[in-house]
Amino acid sequence: MNEEFHYYIVRYLAGEAGLENEADTIAYASQFVDACLVPYSIETGSEVYEIRPTQNYAFWNDETARDIYLPFHFVPGGKAGNATSNRVDGERNPYNTVAGSGIAKEFLVSALKTRNPYRVGIALHAYADTWAHQNFSGFSEEWNALDERLPLPPAGHLQALKSPDSLVETWTDPRLAGEQSRVSNRERFLAAARMIYKFLCTYNRRGFGDVEPVMERLEGFWGSPGRERERKERQFEYVISAGMDEFDRTEWLHEAGIYENGDGSPEFPDYNKVVWLKQELKNFAKIRNRKPIALGKAFYDTRLYRFCEAAEAHKAEAKRIRLAAGLDD
Repeated sequence: MNEEFHYYIVRYLAGEAGLENEADTIAYASQFVDACLVPYSIETGSEVYEIRPTQNYAFWNDETARDIYLPFHFVPGGKAGNATSNRVDGERNPYNTVAGSGIAKEFLVSALKTRNPYRVGIALHAYADTWAHQNFSGFSEEWNALDERLPLPPAGHLQALKSPDSLVETWTDPRLAGEQSRVSNRERFLAAARMIYKFLCTYNRRGFGDVEPVMERLEGFWGSPGRERERKERQFEYVISAGMDEFDRTEWLHEAGIYENGDGSPEFPDYNKVVWLKQELKNFAKIRNRKPIALGKAFYDTRLYRFCEAAEAHKAEAKRIRLAAGLDD
């Protein structure tokens, strides 16, 4: 999923669930999982604090799969991932992503129990992505191959490009049998939104008997099926109708005092895989050899620090849950 779901829809759902005091933080943390791309080193005075990315497109690196894809973007389905009913080849894979799987639910429930809005937002990102990334794994492997003639490696949903992440997309997954091969993202996203709303209401200790009216209003922002509004128009609907701010990926960085290029512009201003890959290859040595950014102890009072700590806690808990499910890390 992209910014539209991870920020705008999550913010709408959190607000409807009565979480106005936490809604902004939950939604921003949810989307910042995709925006946290750069491994900054922060000099605090007493130590050097390492910011570890929660998104990375270095699909050639197994460490990326273990530390980033599995905990944040492609939650393994475990036993549920071994289901063969929808694949043409009948193959099994415990690392296959399954919409709303038991493992993904454990990730989310564990975060909700902490009552930490940063942890909640991060876990919601992983949980929501199980709908968009279902039937893909977080590894570079043949399981993910859509067409052997494509020049792109079968890493995650790379061969499908952005198709699984866009609300209005309807696309074909040739690995799936029969009618299941025709994928409607709108249906998937609505199912994810419905479940997330129920979880957020439960977290706020209130009922969710109004779930259908809340979903109807959400679909109203989108427009009718097949005639959806343009993305910018949908974004305008969220901001105006649901009373939220537009997402600014630099907000937490700038608040912490992190700027790039000497003019206040961040290292990677857009969530764009192609741009990121070009920059990553071009700046490979530069990024890893640059000096720590001196921010002092004030860094520990920033939302960026709280996000980073929550991300590390989520990653550790995700690994624990995977190991308990019998997945070999």
